[in-house]
Amino acid sequence: MSDAGTTESTLLRELVGRLPGVQAPDELTLALMEYLAELKAWNARGNLVSQADVPRLVSRHVAESLAAVPLIDRIHPTQVLDLGSGGGFPIVPIKLARPELQVALVEARHLKSLFLRRVRERLDLRGFWVWNMRAEVLAGLPVAAQGASLEAASASANEGVPTMRPIVDLVTVRAVASLSELTRWSESLIASGGHLLAFKGSRLDQELAEWKTDPRGWSLEDVVPLSPEIRIVLFRRS
Repeated sequence: MSDAGTTESTLLRELVGRLPGVQAPDELTLALMEYLAELKAWNARGNLVSQADVPRLVSRHVAESLAAVPLIDRIHPTQVLDLGSGGGFPIVPIKLARPELQVALVEARHLKSLFLRRVRERLDLRGFWVWNMRAEVLAGLPVAAQGASLEAASASANEGVPTMRPIVDLVTVRAVASLSELTRWSESLIASGGHLLAFKGSRLDQELAEWKTDPRGWSLEDVVPLSPEIRIVLFRRS
């Protein structure tokens, strides 16, 4: 194995070792390594992450994704929608760390959705759906007639795109839209008492100020700093 590979695997083991509630740390580390290998193989044609970020896939992207796990443990969701999933951060590492979660990934770009389906196949993930559509389109669909679960919404799918929307406990999102837009889209997707978890950068204070002018029944529950540039914002829907 190359020095870079050794460093990457060592960093992953350290991250997994610090994560609470992991029953099989070696298996989780291996699954994360397989995911990153697939991402690198697709990245040249799919631009899943910027080339500048490839050397820090673990130190930034995986680390930030796993940093959300304690917050998710605190709110105990069972069904999660990830909007604008792209290369799979944060939801793939979260799903690997908490395999009991039912997750649906919403990604508008066809090639990226194909990559996410490949990840599902390679890692043999259950309770993991990939929907090739825009988040705002999903938010405007009628509620699934046979129940509002991810499984029921997926059962309505035509060529992998559902015609009914689910109602979930948690929406996750990274680097997609403003907080005002996200709360507007998510209000039809999240049950009362459910949560929106968003990764935000340098514009967070400005976006929070804009959101406060029309909070739309949401309350700000927590802001968790991950670095000087990145913070996790947790909202609760009343």
